[in-house]
Amino acid sequence: MLFRSVRVTLCTDGATGVVVAVKVTTEYGEGSGEVSQFQDLVTRCAGLGATTIIGDGAYDNSGCYDAARDRAVRLISPPQHNAVYGCHPDRDITLAQVKRHGTAEWKRRVRYHQRSRVEADIGATKMALGERIQAHTFEGAVADVLAKLSVHNLYRLEARDLELVA
Repeated sequence: MLFRSVRVTLCTDGATGVVVAVKVTTEYGEGSGEVSQFQDLVTRCAGLGATTIIGDGAYDNSGCYDAARDRAVRLISPPQHNAVYGCHPDRDITLAQVKRHGTAEWKRRVRYHQRSRVEADIGATKMALGERIQAHTFEGAVADVLAKLSVHNLYRLEARDLELVA
């Protein structure tokens, strides 16, 4: 039986679609959710020079805002529908902007649409390379994911024109 239950959480460069950081965990259990991977991913991205990370509403919490601020990275995450002031100073700024301009205008101003391009890149990667893992172990599954993402990055970096030398 193949090992197929992994969760892949990744960060991509919004301009190029290149995967810059990835975390592979088991599908279920402690530490498997996207938000639990945020601190490691924001650390890696900040080390590569990232100044902004755009995430969905799941990242709208004090832990993610703290992790981003600690690494001098701006987190752009839409506030939850029931958001109130006081969770985090950076979030309070976002909440005030959303309340003043409305969600659609706030998203336009902070260029939140870039997240959609990232999601489209992830979808295209899954379609091109497949969503199934052929490994029998977790370690093999990690290697399989990394191999697929390496191919994705080569393509994104326009290395698809490389010639195979025999």
